[in-house]
Amino acid sequence: MQTNEIKILKDALEKERIARVAAEAKLEVCERALSAISLFQKEERNHTTDISILREDRIKLALEKIGDNFWEHDFKTGITTFSKQVEDLLGYTDTPKKEIDELWWSRIHPDDRALLKANDLKTREGFTESHSLEYRMLHKDGHIIWILDRGVVLERDENGFPLSIIGAHSDITRLKNAEEALRKVEQRWQSALEGSGDGFWEYNLQTGKAFYSKALKKLLGYNADDSFLPFTNALDFIHPEDKIPLEKVLHDYQSGHIHNHSLEYRVRQKNGEYIWILDRGILSDYNPGGSVAHIAGTYSSIDNSKKTELELKASATRLTSLISNLQSAILLEDNERKLLITNNQFCKMFGIAETPEKLIGMDCSHSADLSKTLFAEPDVFLQSIHENLTNKNLKLGEILPLKDGRILSRDFIPIQQDEGSFIGTLWVYTDVTDSANTAIALEKQRLFYEGILNNIPSDIAIFDPDHRYLFLNPIAIKSEEVRKWIIGKNDEEYFEYRNFPKENLIERNKKWEDAITNKKIVSWEEDKIDAHGNFESNLRNLYPIFDAEGNLLQVIGYGINITERKKFEQKIALSEK
Repeated sequence: MQTNEIKILKDALEKERIARVAAEAKLEVCERALSAISLFQKEERNHTTDISILREDRIKLALEKIGDNFWEHDFKTGITTFSKQVEDLLGYTDTPKKEIDELWWSRIHPDDRALLKANDLKTREGFTESHSLEYRMLHKDGHIIWILDRGVVLERDENGFPLSIIGAHSDITRLKNAEEALRKVEQRWQSALEGSGDGFWEYNLQTGKAFYSKALKKLLGYNADDSFLPFTNALDFIHPEDKIPLEKVLHDYQSGHIHNHSLEYRVRQKNGEYIWILDRGILSDYNPGGSVAHIAGTYSSIDNSKKTELELKASATRLTSLISNLQSAILLEDNERKLLITNNQFCKMFGIAETPEKLIGMDCSHSADLSKTLFAEPDVFLQSIHENLTNKNLKLGEILPLKDGRILSRDFIPIQQDEGSFIGTLWVYTDVTDSANTAIALEKQRLFYEGILNNIPSDIAIFDPDHRYLFLNPIAIKSEEVRKWIIGKNDEEYFEYRNFPKENLIERNKKWEDAITNKKIVSWEEDKIDAHGNFESNLRNLYPIFDAEGNLLQVIGYGINITERKKFEQKIALSEK
């Protein structure tokens, strides 16, 4: 349970206690007044005097002064008389006395009328001497008020049936609202605890008695009905290495030095295994003399997160050792650009004479200004740093040429917490001079061969082992946009895009299987009607290429347009007929 939730609960409990004390005192006055009126009216019947009438009037007046409505019902006439406070209770004014009885009954909440009718019947039949009911009424402005209705029978006939009854109505709305507020608070924190799996405990420092929730017992591997050690012996459950901090907390509570605590330690479960828990508690009540009476709190399992934290610390140690020996230059800075970790390779790469340890805490923005002269394009180097820190997006393989001919590859890795807040940056510099030069040579070679393929007067396509396009020349597909789109796609996607006949796709797939299964070139003729309705025929060839171990590397497809030849053959066939 959070500290503010406990405070809300304590405040609600205190408000309820004060309201109850006030209400009980008030009700006690009413009870005594009702008994006194009953006694005085009996006295009046035996000794009719002005004194008894005066006493009764004074008691009625006292009830009205404390806000209660006095009422009296005559069972012979069926008439109920009310004191003038009835109108204040219901929000009405200047209601004729004859209509007040009807008004009262009309304002009773529909769901509570059965309760009053049942009580009335019980009283009329002589089964009760007095009553105390709580029910709702509708105020004139529409809101609901709660009434405590207490009554006592004054006199009965020779058969024991009541002749008259008197009572008082007390407005207990504030008390009811306090109870409802308390119920909602309790429901909220209980639901929160049950939902989170936290266990609740409360400890009486005077008696040594403790309460443990079912969730807490379950957290420690016990059943709800299992016997459980009292809180004073709970230290037996604590890991030996973690006892001292908890012992100090208990002592500080008793001496009045603290009002709340939050501790992480290990506790032993029923099966003997230890788990990490977060113990949060608060001083919840004082004794009249001012000493601490109760403390309350929660157990939350943090076993997984704590073990992860310890593993991360161990990993951090290993990582620091690893970084120190990496061949790449590493620079880790916080969100204020203060250097946290670097390594020997970083110092070597940028010609820094100091050791990595002496650079910790250095202002990285200042060091960037100093090192920019090493780069072929200093302003581009600084601008790229600024853009990366502004955008905070992962960026890998950024190429940075140096003036001395070296080529560096830089990775920008922003570090964020779970909620997305930026906490630092990892920069990784790798010398890729050899590989970059090799890549440049390979790129030149690729462009050379692509230039040759692009100028061959046949359509050429190169596929990977999964039958996906790696290259096509302009003869195969004239549109440069489509040539770019098709890279990485297969014939199914291309045929759907072009709306080509499916029978041609089926034939191509069969030829593909023949070529890679038999490991030899496969040729066939493919006829189609182009987008303009013209007949077109191509001689297709698939040439599979395998390595020395027989693994398929790629497949070269090439085609020759034989439309004119086919048309000529068709003419010859027609002439022969």
